[in-house]
Amino acid sequence: MIYRVIIIGTILIHTSKTMAQDELDLFLQAGVKDAGLVVQNYLKPVFEGVGYGYTNGWYHTAKAHETLGFDISVSGNIAFIPQSNLTYTFNNADYTNIKLSNTTSAELPTVLGPYIKSERPEVTFYNDGEEIVRTTAPPGAINLKEEIGFNAVPVPMIQAGIGVIKETDVIIRLIPPISFGEDAGKVSMFGYGVKHNIGQWIKLLDYSGVDVSFLTGFSHLKVSADLSEEDDPVTSNNEGVFKINGFVLQGIVSKEYIKVFTIYGAVGYSRAGSRTQILGIYPIDPDFEQLPVDPIDLKYGNGSMNLTAGLRVRIVALTFSTAFTLQEYPVLSLGLGVSVR
Repeated sequence: MIYRVIIIGTILIHTSKTMAQDELDLFLQAGVKDAGLVVQNYLKPVFEGVGYGYTNGWYHTAKAHETLGFDISVSGNIAFIPQSNLTYTFNNADYTNIKLSNTTSAELPTVLGPYIKSERPEVTFYNDGEEIVRTTAPPGAINLKEEIGFNAVPVPMIQAGIGVIKETDVIIRLIPPISFGEDAGKVSMFGYGVKHNIGQWIKLLDYSGVDVSFLTGFSHLKVSADLSEEDDPVTSNNEGVFKINGFVLQGIVSKEYIKVFTIYGAVGYSRAGSRTQILGIYPIDPDFEQLPVDPIDLKYGNGSMNLTAGLRVRIVALTFSTAFTLQEYPVLSLGLGVSVR
């Protein structure tokens, strides 16, 4: 059941390691309130990391295209997970049917945290105050540092921009609908933005060769997974859905040198809101209270001021770009594309 919801996040970071289903089923059986809080804390770095990743990489210069000029690129943003978000604090006082057995508070790994079973404290599950079962807390499913060498979430995409009027670009970015198989889920993303060169209205900047623009962009990501159980018609319509809506507003400055190198920087604000739903009917152990239909519906929202510095290299029409954005989740952006004025 719940373990497949983790795939909603792990699809995005291209890993196949998942956690034990039986351990996570217990948390769902503990009730909507307790299960929702566990899932919220457990998956937080995936939601926030992916959200920050999709609000970056919109540009590699402040200069806008000429009318009908365009660029097409493939890019990847790597959102680095803060050390503090590899674990979360579990407090007994926050839960009704789940309690740490030998203490009242402990640090547990998030989904991107370390997989160290020996360090997980014992947890007791209750129903109406009666002890039902004891087990260990769910493990961190992915030790990112061990898997890929650093704690980060890669976020790929395709992007295109076209010049319209008055040194204004319209930008579209997307991931076409992709299916990862019947059990793995589907992912798609669409975004749009506008970049306008305000330097054209300021004579001093217009003559200096420095381009100054502002950019605003919006994006929507959706990942879904089939949560039905094999040979169980009751769960045939069960589904997990993960959505992120991102917004970014930035002021950009750039300077081109010998028509090859462009140095650029930006300052602004980005925000990502996400929603995770577990939809359908989930029969559970009779020792626990039956869950309602569509038991989990979690919403997140986080935002951060940001500061970006980058470099673009252009050889004829081919462009290579890299940038680093300093914010709550720092992001490294890499891009390869074609640009025609």
